Amino acid sequence: MKQSKTHQRVIQTKSEDQFTEFIHELGWEIDAPKNDYGEDFWIRVFDEGISTGDAFYVQLKGTDNIEQYLLKTEVTYSYSVDVEKLSQWSRSIIPVLIVLWDVEKRAGNWEYVQAFVAQRLKNNPKWIDDHDKYRQIHIPSQNIISIEDKESFIESVKPILLNQRSSLELGMRLAHILGKIPSYVVSALGEMERISLSPQAQHQARLTAIEIALNLTPSDVDAWKEKASIYYDLLDMEQAIFAINKAWEIDKSNLEIIWMRGSIFVEYANANRKEPKHLYHEAITLFNSVADQADPAILHYNLGNAYDGLREYEKAIEEFDLALSSKPPDDLAAQIWKNRGTCFFHLNNYREEIRSYRKALKHNPNLWEAYASWAATQLHNENFKEAHRLLLKAFKAYPYLETHGTPQIYSLAFSLWKLGKYTEAYQRVSQVLQNQPNYKDAIILKADILSYLWRNDTKYINDAIEFFNSMLLNEPTNIYFKGELYMLYEKKGEIQKAIRVLEEATREEDVPVRALYDYAKLLSGNGEYEKAIAQLERAVKVSQEHHIVHNLAIYKDKIGDYREAVQYYKLALIDTTHPIPILQSIGDCYFRLNEFENCVRIMVKLIQIDWMDSTWWGNLRFALLQLGLAPAAIVLNDIGERLFRGEAVSENEINNAIDKLFDLLPFEKEEAH
Repeated sequence: MKQSKTHQRVIQTKSEDQFTEFIHELGWEIDAPKNDYGEDFWIRVFDEGISTGDAFYVQLKGTDNIEQYLLKTEVTYSYSVDVEKLSQWSRSIIPVLIVLWDVEKRAGNWEYVQAFVAQRLKNNPKWIDDHDKYRQIHIPSQNIISIEDKESFIESVKPILLNQRSSLELGMRLAHILGKIPSYVVSALGEMERISLSPQAQHQARLTAIEIALNLTPSDVDAWKEKASIYYDLLDMEQAIFAINKAWEIDKSNLEIIWMRGSIFVEYANANRKEPKHLYHEAITLFNSVADQADPAILHYNLGNAYDGLREYEKAIEEFDLALSSKPPDDLAAQIWKNRGTCFFHLNNYREEIRSYRKALKHNPNLWEAYASWAATQLHNENFKEAHRLLLKAFKAYPYLETHGTPQIYSLAFSLWKLGKYTEAYQRVSQVLQNQPNYKDAIILKADILSYLWRNDTKYINDAIEFFNSMLLNEPTNIYFKGELYMLYEKKGEIQKAIRVLEEATREEDVPVRALYDYAKLLSGNGEYEKAIAQLERAVKVSQEHHIVHNLAIYKDKIGDYREAVQYYKLALIDTTHPIPILQSIGDCYFRLNEFENCVRIMVKLIQIDWMDSTWWGNLRFALLQLGLAPAAIVLNDIGERLFRGEAVSENEINNAIDKLFDLLPFEKEEAH
């Protein structure tokens, strides 16, 4: 019977009291953290009343029935933990212990989180994956906490704390070399450069020195500010925002803190997919509060970034233009032009977007972000060769991306795949997943690439089996993965394994929409479009997400059901920011249906988006001639021929030609628009 919340609360309170009593018995100090990041206690270690400087966190789970957590196959307890917390703790330099506490025995069992997670990731780099919200932490029964055997616990924890101490010692040595207290972090940076620490070690040493400084002087505003700056550089916006808010509480008039706080708010919201939006508004308020003391270029640049985050792209462009009018230095001007281009991307003004990227690169030929954003646009427009070229330029401009630019490496892998360079694409997408094992798009891409490779080269069969099996650990109901494994085992002649996989796939009663989609992709890959359509028609009754309706339209198109294909293509248009390929497909369907009036409407829409493609002008003239509207077709002859020859045509000429065309159409103009 499920316990009531009241009973659970009583058990948790009792466990907290008993555990606190145990820590006091050791002569250590125990406190509840002021901010809730998932830990229940912060424990400081003492030796005969003298602080050792060691500390660790504890998450405590109380129970009056510890046997329910015991695994049947081994003398180990299993406890479910939120993946987000595990990911956070695995990055922490402070040890975290999970303690399962039995209130009946007044004792508990514990596990060192960072070591457990590290071992799991070593065996399976994809173990922490946000597909699943929780993971099981195994707590050995021999890791005992009890007052009767407290010395055993102390001796077990010592090695963990010793490992932490080595980092603290580095910070203390730096402070000793300088002959200054640890809060002089800026001076310490110069010393770290001279002793040639790696960037990662420098960050760690700086953070260690700052922690020591803050333990000595919690109100050291410079230390909080420096801590925020380091985490900002490390792109850890959770920690950056916490630190800068601490600095802000101490000194709200510090100009540098105000600027940094606004910038961190913007980046924090960006990192969380433009949420929470109120941070953008707060950033704008902060920037405006110091407008009279700020460099106009920097002020308007920062305001532009905030409006960009709010998706108020016209306002963002206005701010970027004001920033540019202040004649900023080349590096800043390049970044402003680049961000301006991104805003025009969101406004579907590709011509102005590309012009902005070109301007950015004129100011700074090594601005890799401009190359990468330009490449992203080419990918969306399915110009994969150009995207590939631009990404290589980005890597050349900033070689760090070659190994650490995970989104850019993924884009390169995708473009290589689309260009038919499957082996190179496989190497690149594998690199992405080494950097970020839970990169969803990369997982899908690697699955697609391997699906092609193993069918064409048997040396990839074992790689494919290993990959799809590992993916099933994260998505046990994924029919696409199971389908691939079935065919792989069948190809190897391992028939029993193949049959077992197939049985598991068909055993699912409540098939999720994603599984139906994956199964349809599998079927379409084998050319079984009718069966793929049947699966997607089941899925579309539950969800009309873009990828479902778009693929359903494509498959209907392939089997010649053009009427229904058009309906699903129109659904796919609803939530896309890149309508051109879909409109082209709709136009093709109308052509095959001999519905030339609708062809005219679609071609006009395409021309209004981008009039530079001479193909659309040719198709429009053809459709008009099929309708017997030769006078209307003649209106377009001059512009179409000039575009075909690559000559310049003004926007005014385009608009005049379209207006004349509308006057000659026998159907309603509104429909043509």
